[in-house]
Amino acid sequence: MGNTIWTILFTAMVMLLLAATAGAGSVSMEINANTDDVAGVVEYDSQAFGAVLNTGGGLIFSDNDYTLGNLHIALKDELFTPALTLGLGFKGLVGEANVSQEDYDVTAIGFVLLGEYDFRKIYLNFPVLIFAEFSGAPDPLSFRDTTSYMDFNTGIRAYIVRTAAIVAGYRVIEINFEDSNSSDTLTDDAWYIGLRLTF
Repeated sequence: MGNTIWTILFTAMVMLLLAATAGAGSVSMEINANTDDVAGVVEYDSQAFGAVLNTGGGLIFSDNDYTLGNLHIALKDELFTPALTLGLGFKGLVGEANVSQEDYDVTAIGFVLLGEYDFRKIYLNFPVLIFAEFSGAPDPLSFRDTTSYMDFNTGIRAYIVRTAAIVAGYRVIEINFEDSNSSDTLTDDAWYIGLRLTF
């Protein structure tokens, strides 16, 4: 199962990159890391339905015995002021985790709420953007060994040039599991730093 999951995710991200080069949208790629985790994200923004359609995927490899991949889709738009963007959508999650020496399969379809405040749209000489994203999947939308999923990600992007930023953030993940043998919870929170490029 594991190889199939990563093949699907890799193929989906390659298709996103090809779509970005063929269309009028923009593609962003980010890699961030800390002492235990490394994560990669690819996102594609395009105009659709009078708003911005954000599609993408990501992978997290952690020394804390879990590997997670996701694909997401969300609609977002400016609200109240040009600097503030809010959005909502869906996230599909797959992966594997080892908790209390038990191996669990992670599968869920969750809701996504996201927001960002881009100071560059108000103060031209202040190249900073702050962002936050919350994802959650209750029991009816969690499958296999997974009974619920939640993650929260927030941080700041400091732009060195208009299309490249240094990222510093904080991420929390909580996944509840249950199988025929036991019930467990994976909880992980960490600060990270990385680099984001937009084309």
